[in-house]
Amino acid sequence: MWPSLNGSIPLLCVDNIYDYYKDFLSRYENPQEGNDFYQNLCTRLMFYGGLPKLVVCQKAVVLYDYLREHLGLEGYTFVIPDEIAGESTVEKIIQCPAALERILTFSGVQKQLQIISFACTSDMWDLAQYLEEKFDITIVLPELPSKENLWIPDYLKTKRGFRSIASTTFSPEEKALPEGFICQDEQEMISVIKWFLAQNRHCIVKPERGIEGRGILIFDANYPYKEDEIRAIFEEQKYLFAEEPIIVEQRIHHGSNKILSPSVEYYIPPKGQGEPVFTYLVNQVFHEDVRFVGNIISKIQYSAPWCPSLLEKGERLAKKVQELGYVGYMDIDCIVDENHNVYFVEINPRRTGGTHIHEIAVQLFGENYIEEVTLISNANLKVRGIQSFEELYAASIDLLYAPHQKKQGIIITEANLLSSYGKISVLSMGKDEQEATDYLVQFQDRISQKYALKSHK
Repeated sequence: MWPSLNGSIPLLCVDNIYDYYKDFLSRYENPQEGNDFYQNLCTRLMFYGGLPKLVVCQKAVVLYDYLREHLGLEGYTFVIPDEIAGESTVEKIIQCPAALERILTFSGVQKQLQIISFACTSDMWDLAQYLEEKFDITIVLPELPSKENLWIPDYLKTKRGFRSIASTTFSPEEKALPEGFICQDEQEMISVIKWFLAQNRHCIVKPERGIEGRGILIFDANYPYKEDEIRAIFEEQKYLFAEEPIIVEQRIHHGSNKILSPSVEYYIPPKGQGEPVFTYLVNQVFHEDVRFVGNIISKIQYSAPWCPSLLEKGERLAKKVQELGYVGYMDIDCIVDENHNVYFVEINPRRTGGTHIHEIAVQLFGENYIEEVTLISNANLKVRGIQSFEELYAASIDLLYAPHQKKQGIIITEANLLSSYGKISVLSMGKDEQEATDYLVQFQDRISQKYALKSHK
């Protein structure tokens, strides 16, 4: 059920979401806003693994009581006090006697721990070594490559690295990647954009690294861009590109200029310890075809004409990554064209916005949940006029999923950003996509009505 984990060893989850993204966040025009945002995305760790767990994070989980009492999740949190110094969660753990004492107690009489996190960061090895030497705890890192291979996830998460690995996995005849170019500077990028447009082909510009589609630019072949216009469009987002290579690719669409973007996830065990394990398939949802919004998980996707090709090629790419020496979760994002051809566009060598959604469903309904429910997640739902989770809960209680009563409804999956940013994340479930959509629309209408009533008063 949990391919990376040993059910007999206590599970420690370390919140390193901000640590993973902080270098890119430093490029933001307002870095502090990005820092605050990603330091508060800690709730998803409560869903990881499905086992009783200890989650160590830098912010309190607003949904803690709701998840334990309403959903019955077995998880505990330790929030590192603000006064503890450190550049990362791991550094703060090592500097916090109370956190170390809690971890030591949680390791049990056998003094064993398996440690997982959102993504591969090198300081997870530092934490393991410290706990082993300081407290004689036996540590297992089931989702982390060896120290020597930590360069692999760093390489795979770049667009350049992905294209390099994928091009050695698939033959040119398979056309598994959109035609694209790695440009060294702005002028080369402009030349490539003009080359695509001159052939009446839409194209897309991507930073070497990114978060949730930030920095992506789309150029429509139906518009007669002048070079100065291209340069001006790029200048608005240039701060996100830093001095790294710029990727320009043909933009693939699925008829009527729409985007169909499935994604497939695998757990990659160490070489010699089994084949890559397929976990789930989703269809990604985007705002204006660029910014990630959420996922749809439905058994209908498995009967789509493009699905066999995606799964077959996805498995080959997963095996290639395993052969390199990568260990851990990984998803592969794709685009499907109007003729059902699948194009691979990037690898995310980490847990993603779909991993915890999948794991919620496994915990609630078992491994074959796909036969019973359709899932629709919205990771960026704006809420106006509601300042607290208690108010949100009271306004929507009849729409919320109730364990052991029904297999439909809403699960609130993140509320740490509610009071400061007016944003939450939710998961809607139904017997099919229509019912899941109906629940999500009802929930959105309900919280909108709450705001309207407040405004009227």
